[in-house]
Amino acid sequence: MNRQIVSEYLTNAEMICVEAVSGTEALAMLTSATKSGYPFDVALVDYLMPVMNGEMLARAIHSDKEIKSSKLVLITALDNVKNLGFIKEAGFYSELIKPIYPSELLKVLSETISNERGNEKK
Repeated sequence: MNRQIVSEYLTNAEMICVEAVSGTEALAMLTSATKSGYPFDVALVDYLMPVMNGEMLARAIHSDKEIKSSKLVLITALDNVKNLGFIKEAGFYSELIKPIYPSELLKVLSETISNERGNEKK
């Protein structure tokens, strides 16, 4: 599933969505949004990205004092994601396994924003 499909799902749900093409760009966008006083509610992070994978990005986010409170949802095609021990440790609130359906995406986002998910980080 690519960013454009997820973006379309979110736009159809009348949510504001911005896309980063890399982990480096995502870090810059999170920092800029936070500094401007309008931090993102949730960042959807794909596990398989060039240069910096999802785990590396999550660890970079949570090691940065300005953006470490960002709520992260992992998106992956790996069906054994529950066996990946880094998910909670890296700071992900939840995970979505591809293919992602709009109703599932919206449910996970709602739960993540309200901190009701089992993987929540306190």
